[in-house]
Amino acid sequence: MKLLSDGKKCKSSIVICLAAKRGAGKTTLARAVYDDKRVCDAFDLRLWLCMSEKFDEKQIMVEIIEHATQVQCDVMELKFLRKLVQDELRDREFLLVLEDCPTEHRHFWRNLNEVLKWGAKGSAIIITTKCRDSAKRSFPRQALITPHFYDLSPLEDEHCLNILQQLFFSDGPGSNNEFMRISSNVLYHCGGNPLYVKAFCGLLCHAKSVLQQLDNLKEAFSPDLKLYCHILPQHLKLCLTLCSLFPKDFVYKRHHLIRLWMSQGFINSEELGNPEEIGTQNFNELFCRSFFEHSSLHDKKFDRFVMPKLFHDMITSISKDACLRCEDLLHSIPEKIRHLSIVPWERRTVIGLHPVTKQVGNLDTFMVVNRSELRNSSMSSPFLKLEGLYDFLLKFKSLRTLDLSYTVIDQLPALIGNLKNLQYLAVNNTDIRRLPSELCLLENLQILEAHDCPQLVTLPEDIKNLTKLRHLDVRKQPGHVRMPIGVGQLMHLQSLPVLNLGEGLSDCSIQELRDLDNLHGDLAIAGLENIKVGNDAKDAKLLNKKYLETLTFEWSGSSIYFEGDDGDIAVDVFESLQPPHDLENLIVRSYPGSIFPGWIEKSPYDNLQSITLDNCYNCNMIPAIGDLLSLRYLCIRKMYALKTFRYTAPLSEERRGGKFPALELLKLWEMYELDGWIVKDGDFPRLHTVSICGCPHLKSLPHFPSLVNLSFHHCNQLPEIQELLKLESLKIEGFHDIVSLDLPHGLPALKNLEISRCNNLVSVVGLSKLSSVERLKIVKCPKFDVVNKWDQYHFKKIRTTRDAMVISI
Repeated sequence: MKLLSDGKKCKSSIVICLAAKRGAGKTTLARAVYDDKRVCDAFDLRLWLCMSEKFDEKQIMVEIIEHATQVQCDVMELKFLRKLVQDELRDREFLLVLEDCPTEHRHFWRNLNEVLKWGAKGSAIIITTKCRDSAKRSFPRQALITPHFYDLSPLEDEHCLNILQQLFFSDGPGSNNEFMRISSNVLYHCGGNPLYVKAFCGLLCHAKSVLQQLDNLKEAFSPDLKLYCHILPQHLKLCLTLCSLFPKDFVYKRHHLIRLWMSQGFINSEELGNPEEIGTQNFNELFCRSFFEHSSLHDKKFDRFVMPKLFHDMITSISKDACLRCEDLLHSIPEKIRHLSIVPWERRTVIGLHPVTKQVGNLDTFMVVNRSELRNSSMSSPFLKLEGLYDFLLKFKSLRTLDLSYTVIDQLPALIGNLKNLQYLAVNNTDIRRLPSELCLLENLQILEAHDCPQLVTLPEDIKNLTKLRHLDVRKQPGHVRMPIGVGQLMHLQSLPVLNLGEGLSDCSIQELRDLDNLHGDLAIAGLENIKVGNDAKDAKLLNKKYLETLTFEWSGSSIYFEGDDGDIAVDVFESLQPPHDLENLIVRSYPGSIFPGWIEKSPYDNLQSITLDNCYNCNMIPAIGDLLSLRYLCIRKMYALKTFRYTAPLSEERRGGKFPALELLKLWEMYELDGWIVKDGDFPRLHTVSICGCPHLKSLPHFPSLVNLSFHHCNQLPEIQELLKLESLKIEGFHDIVSLDLPHGLPALKNLEISRCNNLVSVVGLSKLSSVERLKIVKCPKFDVVNKWDQYHFKKIRTTRDAMVISI
């Protein structure tokens, strides 16, 4: 942190190189710095790139562009990529973290210096590498910037032992002297490597006779950890082998891995019950044993995981006879390979499958892996063309897993129906237009994924014949995939992210949900306008779907205002769709009715944490949700008829105490008639963040005692703000017509103030009265000249970029 701070003070750019063996904590340390609030505030742009063993300048440039713009980059010419990166970084102070760099390449350092030249002075690059000596030897003497090298020292044995004591003993040190003697002996062989210590802890979590086994565990912590894997139970070994089909730093989704294991028969559930639950237990056990860690690029709630590189190397080594991951063109492939994946380096790649067809005897798994899953990326267009797919499918009729996601295909060949053993079929993010009727001959198919396929219009008419199907996913945005009648006969379904209701006799109806009581996770019901009799919705029996966590109710948004009977039917439909009591998240879109259902206020939804009301344009009152004990997130958007934000409930059911007792985040967007609030003392006691967008007539904001973050977007005026003693951050954006801005008073804790995209703003009044402000950011306000408008005596530092001015006060 000191180096970063000193570099910014001196207006010089720096490179910091963290060197240590794998598992020593380089990434953990770099992530702690990257996420530090002081670092977030200090840099205009932060980027984190996971490098690969194969140095590819083109790929690095593409990833920098995509990280910086959040737009997919399809440029392939290196000279144009360099120009795009230069334009993106010019005059911006950036922090770039390069994880696991190939620093032994001289051209790596040369390119790094070029990148630093493009950014503003004060930019920084943090590198993690396991090869300090080779990095130093490869560093060119003529480079503009000399990197700071730091070695991460191993943990002391005493520290390792303390970690064990904290994890396993609540009574303090020495609660089991025999255990401590043996574990101390074993930890000696860990060499102070934190990953080894974590692995040892995971081993103890599941050892049946710990004291009898510990003396025999020393060899488990050899440099490659192979023995550690060999002592795993057989069912966990099988599950791990498929992980070698993914590249290092791949971001795993738990449900995806579990489905892979199911398709290969690695989960035997005949006597033990639900295979998804058993798969979750297997994953959790591997997580406990440190084979997986939470991805540092994602919030933990998203269930995204990575595998430590040391373990990935080990698993790749021990599974090499059965599993092959191809990251280049297919050439020589061992005949006995059973599981094959293709991980292309470049987009728009063409790969021929003929070598596989000729050289391999049999295959159980064939997958295309999207390399963008190595990072926090939303890039999802098809990028790989496979030649020879027909002959490939003609030969490998025993395939159990076939994943053609992200490939350039618009249809599947009819012979897909010959793959009688197929249990997992995925064609996500492709331009596929139709799924062949022969698909319905796959009597063993358990998982069918075709989400985010913009051209896909309908499912096959005989989808009901896939009687073993457990997961069906055809989500896409925008639009919907037509579902034929018969989905309700898929009695084993465990997940159905979307059910699209049609208006024809052969289309899916709401009654299809009646017997699907084992649905888990998310369910969106779209096309609710096609229910013509309100009571018909009761046939869905949603109240019985006790495993659902998120429910989305969606009417067509094509008609802006429903009139007469249509609105009344929508009210009856909504009333009939009462969710299960354990629901956690509720989303309502384009509801045309004028009132909300009574079950919201009459039923005990004590687990409901999140509510989104989007485009409920005829409602002039929010539902009676103020007494929900667990509601933490509320978003209301396009409720055009709402004029006053207030809570109403029957007096007989009025709960004592403040309303919205757990609410932490409130969003009010595009509420064009909203002009005020009715709030009592004690309401919103935990409200932390408020975001208001497109509310031009809002006159005032109530007193929220715990409010920390407040933002206004695209309003005509700044509402009157009462005293907010804990407010730390205020953002004002898109006030295009305002010329002079009067800042509110009574904000003694305000530290960060941002004013952006106010095209006609000339003056800001009241900053001198906000004595606690430490950082002011002015972004894209072309008529505002802060240097001439304010006394510079109050400014510690002024930093300008092409779009913004950041001032330390």
